[in-house]
Amino acid sequence: MSNTILVFFAVFAMTVAIISLVSDFFTKDHRRISNRIEEDFRSKQREKVKNSPLFIESKKGVLIVDDIDEFTFPRESLESRLEVLILQSGTKANIIQLKMQSVILGLTLGSVSLMIFRNPIPTVAFAVIGFAAPLIRLSVLRKMRQDKLRSQLPDAFDLMARVVRAGQTINQSIMAVADEFPKPISEELSLCFEQQNLGLDPETAYRDLARRTGVLEIRIFVTALIVQQQTGGNLAELIDKLSNLIRQRYKIMGQIKTLTAEGRLQAMILTGLPIMLFGTLMVLNPEYEIQLIYHPVLIYTTVILMTIGGLWIKSIINFDF
Repeated sequence: MSNTILVFFAVFAMTVAIISLVSDFFTKDHRRISNRIEEDFRSKQREKVKNSPLFIESKKGVLIVDDIDEFTFPRESLESRLEVLILQSGTKANIIQLKMQSVILGLTLGSVSLMIFRNPIPTVAFAVIGFAAPLIRLSVLRKMRQDKLRSQLPDAFDLMARVVRAGQTINQSIMAVADEFPKPISEELSLCFEQQNLGLDPETAYRDLARRTGVLEIRIFVTALIVQQQTGGNLAELIDKLSNLIRQRYKIMGQIKTLTAEGRLQAMILTGLPIMLFGTLMVLNPEYEIQLIYHPVLIYTTVILMTIGGLWIKSIINFDF
């Protein structure tokens, strides 16, 4: 019996040793790969900071910071708005590429519609749609990115509060979130951290974070952070309260979506029903429906009225708070 027990413990100890050696080998490789990826990510963020207009203008001494929402650069306001749109959408495009895409799409759709309809009104309409398509795409990407950022903020603020409560600085808590969380919040906070590492003023870096994301909750966080640095206070408690505030906002937003679900469904039905009926009648009775092609004013009027009605319904069921 004793020999059986000794054999059992010997086999158990050998199994544990083998598992430890194998796991240590794979964990070591995994850790080395993770460190390589992290170093590469930080080097890319560092280069991004060095090439950013904010860093260049700050080195020249011509950067003017007027408000938490705006940074005034020596360029036209339209280009500044386009640059903010590109930054907040998280794409790698630039203003020149955006303008080229708009012009090419506008000219292409306008030319095709002119060849098909041979009428200036649909030609102008399709040209405007083609010109605005890249801007609409960036707006949709920005909204998706901002929604994802908002969903990450409560947990990120909880981690920051724990790090600050443990005695670390706010910059170390920012880097902890950048290391532990996925994109886009890790990308934005690591960029803010690298800006300060390269000599940018902390307040300017925080303000640029608010401008670069365009998220109301981050603007509130930046405002509270700047005020706390100027007047003092319990930073961990402040971040905890902000995390609870964001969770309450999400709860209220969920209730609003529930209460306005019927209105949103009605808007989709009222908008899609004429299009579906037009397509169905074109298949079932094309001779009857083709008469609309010979009276384009009816189609234009319908599209304009449907657009106005859709925007009206949207203004009723969507609001910020």
